[in-house]
Amino acid sequence: IEDSIELERLLDDDEALAVITLRYFSSHGPATVPDFMWWSGLNKSHALRGIEANGRKLSRVSCAGRDYYMAPGMEALKPGELELLPAFDEHLLGYRDRSHVLEANHAKSICPGGNGVFKPTIVSQGRVTGVWKCAGTPRKTRVELLPFTMLAARLKKPLDQAANRYAHYLGKPVALDESL
Repeated sequence: IEDSIELERLLDDDEALAVITLRYFSSHGPATVPDFMWWSGLNKSHALRGIEANGRKLSRVSCAGRDYYMAPGMEALKPGELELLPAFDEHLLGYRDRSHVLEANHAKSICPGGNGVFKPTIVSQGRVTGVWKCAGTPRKTRVELLPFTMLAARLKKPLDQAANRYAHYLGKPVALDESL
């Protein structure tokens, strides 16, 4: 809320750069400078200036020779065991390099035809493990799961929990395709 009050005034270029940088890495972190550049359209020098302007408001970790930035404390967050994410979710689309969440051989399953139309995804422990679709009536929705490989039996409870969250969002019952 403090940020929204601050944004009621016109920001100068450096302030605006600091705000957009902090917001991106706080909502998308851990992410790389190229991810931020791709998402924001900024060049490298502006992206680096935005990171520098935030000082300790951003943390940096290195992994496999790449630097990742995020809000402090995000390092301790663990991805949920299983989520049903909507099409066009930032978990997949907020990054230039998606290899940390999606195996290259499954990219066409997520965006068939390469036309920019993405399917809803099944995400297990932060990795995209399949797609899903739903159909239904005004009173009930049926969710069909299309995993890339057979889902482990231990994911039954997290899958039910994800379906319940979706049902709560829709405000109506959701039935899972139990053929898996």
